[in-house]
Amino acid sequence: MNEHTNIDYANMPSSYMMCFNTACPKAATCLHLMAGANLPATYTCGPAIYPNMQTGENGCKFFDEAQPKQMAWGFSALFEIVRYRDAKRLREAMKKLLGCHTNYYRYNRGEKLLNPKQQEQIRKLFRKYGYDTGLEFDHYVTTYDFKV
Repeated sequence: MNEHTNIDYANMPSSYMMCFNTACPKAATCLHLMAGANLPATYTCGPAIYPNMQTGENGCKFFDEAQPKQMAWGFSALFEIVRYRDAKRLREAMKKLLGCHTNYYRYNRGEKLLNPKQQEQIRKLFRKYGYDTGLEFDHYVTTYDFKV
């Protein structure tokens, strides 16, 4: 089993599939298996990957490497450097990038975490408006990225 077993289940989406197939060739490094193997006692059911998904020595198609990443949340620091005339347009562009108004506020409050790709997309957006420095988020945490 992977040495990283500190999973924050509060950040794991309810739709994230868990695996219990310890015979899979990639079991030692799979986030799905790690999530299933370290479930809190309060979890009694949920989405799962069936053992028949193992396809030979390469494991299954759902393999997701258990690699902690630096996730971020909070936009106050980003907007400190923004001119008033750009703020509204940048917020609207971020809402579109993040999916909707609700998601924007969830990422801002830390209810959802921005993965490294999303962080770079937001920085790219700010650079498009002419902001090259001070492109930092309010908070950073190293945790697993549960892609759904």
